[in-house]
Amino acid sequence: PEFETMILQLREAVDAVAPDAAFRTRAMFGGAGAYAGERMFASLSGHGLALKLPDEAQAEMLRLDGARRLQYDLGAPPSKTYVLVPEAMRTDP
Repeated sequence: PEFETMILQLREAVDAVAPDAAFRTRAMFGGAGAYAGERMFASLSGHGLALKLPDEAQAEMLRLDGARRLQYDLGAPPSKTYVLVPEAMRTDP
């Protein structure tokens, strides 16, 4: 249920900012990758919603309380491009 809710929230957000984007999800690594056209821009997993962001946007997001770099496994290096969206931001339309 939580996973499906994240997908619906992400779809609504994409539709609001880019209604012509060809939004789709694809199962991967026990979660899903979200695509706009052929480009993956988000990861949805048990860790939450992570967005693929350029450096400047990463720095801005990481200043928010609860944001952190995506790290799939304990001991694995954190992602250089994906940042977990804080819960408060994800649930506030």
